[in-house]
Amino acid sequence: MHRLPRRIEEARGMTASDNPQVLIVGGGAIGCAIALALARRGMRDVLVLERDTAGSGSSSRAAGGFRTLFPSEIGVRCALLSRDMFRNAEAELGASIGYREDGYLMLARSPQQAEAFRANAEMQRRLGVDATWLAPAELAAGWPWLRVDDVQAGVWCPDDAVFDQVAFMQALAGAVGRAGVELREHCCVERLLVDAGRVVGVATDTGEIRAGTTVLAAGIWSSSLAAGVGLDLPVAAVRGEVYTTGPVRRIPQHIPFVTDFDRGRYLRGDVVGLRISGEMGPSPELDDTFDPANAAAAIAWAGELIPTLAGVATTGGWAGLVELTPDFHPLLGLDRRLGGLLVATGFSGYGVMHAPAAGQLAAELLLDGRTTTLDISPLVPSRFAEGRPILLPTNPLQVGNAAFLGAGRTTARTGPSLDSTR
Repeated sequence: MHRLPRRIEEARGMTASDNPQVLIVGGGAIGCAIALALARRGMRDVLVLERDTAGSGSSSRAAGGFRTLFPSEIGVRCALLSRDMFRNAEAELGASIGYREDGYLMLARSPQQAEAFRANAEMQRRLGVDATWLAPAELAAGWPWLRVDDVQAGVWCPDDAVFDQVAFMQALAGAVGRAGVELREHCCVERLLVDAGRVVGVATDTGEIRAGTTVLAAGIWSSSLAAGVGLDLPVAAVRGEVYTTGPVRRIPQHIPFVTDFDRGRYLRGDVVGLRISGEMGPSPELDDTFDPANAAAAIAWAGELIPTLAGVATTGGWAGLVELTPDFHPLLGLDRRLGGLLVATGFSGYGVMHAPAAGQLAAELLLDGRTTTLDISPLVPSRFAEGRPILLPTNPLQVGNAAFLGAGRTTARTGPSLDSTR
């Protein structure tokens, strides 16, 4: 059982040095949440390295949605474990993040997905989620502004929410600093350092930093750092866009976060107007440039789903990268292939909403040698190399090594195939 060396007791209450007990690569939601969880348990000999500014990458470019409607038990449990930090952000993080429980409404256009939603809703209710499976007539009655004539079913959770992802990242990073952890920005990690089969630190653009344990939480950039020491983390880079609109008429101001599952699109209410998702596609070159010229397809879809949105004008938007694993579950845990390394990446679009859970669970692994809140052994980073992906018959998103994911790989090798259910 791995746990931190005995030096941990000496380190409690200390600030980090260039030889920290825990070195976290990545100052996004996951890295900051791990740092905060460690600090709140007394471990402050922690150093977070961020190549830009905290949260400036994918975390601040998320959609700003929080949901418990996941197709796996571990996904639901991670969401439930995370929810208190979002609901109580002012107490937990010292700032408002605009958290508003507008609910989540997920739509299925295929019979296969409709039945998957039904099975998932039963599991979600068993775990304490207020999930309701709805037939088309019920959807039309509840949300008359939706066009549902070609929708097979939906699932609804009124407790799910939207929030301001930029405000969340600012609050989280601020809480890390107030907890006594150093977050060193504009420090680029170039490679991991290995000695005798163990990661012993990193080489940065300003020199080497040695550490007791290294946490790899650099999002899509984690895979290239791991590849440099011979570890394959099967993560694909996918680029997505979000478009914003001005005020819209004839629909409620606080509409649910609506996901058109089979079309791979969503929209949600904003402070003013809406956020509407654009296309998602492989991005092995890691390009997150926003292109407003791509808005036409997004607006066409929105107008099809909600006829009163036909032709609505966009006011701006952003693009961001998502790191996807073949089974759409994160790589979270101590890597059995190389000592001294905890991997926390591949959250497949849910990193911000699952960050509080990831932080707590990683802290348990590092401080206690095991997790006590939740069994995360299925998420072990070596599961693909060991032929043990998480397979869910009710998750048609699992596409294994299909061309979509393969085209976005940033490392050369691929992991074991998964059966395609889409």
